[in-house]
Amino acid sequence: MQIFKTIYKLSVKYFTFKNYYTIRAMNRALKLQIEQTTALRASREATARLVLLDSHLFPILLHFSLNSNYPHQHQACWVLEWVYDEQPNWFEPHLPDFFSALDQISHPGALRSISRISMLL
Repeated sequence: MQIFKTIYKLSVKYFTFKNYYTIRAMNRALKLQIEQTTALRASREATARLVLLDSHLFPILLHFSLNSNYPHQHQACWVLEWVYDEQPNWFEPHLPDFFSALDQISHPGALRSISRISMLL
């Protein structure tokens, strides 16, 4: 999957012993932020701002959004929709993975967000 290759490339490119913990902390921070995201606009916008401020978090957000085993997938999709509105060009390298994962999404909240992104692509 392209997403995992992208995450691997990012981790190799920016990997040093010193910033390894920084990358892991950023992943945990994003995951925690997604789990605390509500349907309120301000909440979704705040989480999206976290990703928009650091583009290295985008592949991780995309992975959470397309992973049907992630219990907060619908919340990640809400944030992904917001990120798409601000930075649609970030999706271009990930389009094959995005479209191949569409059939795995079953949560109604996630489907709405993913459908809107697909419509705008």
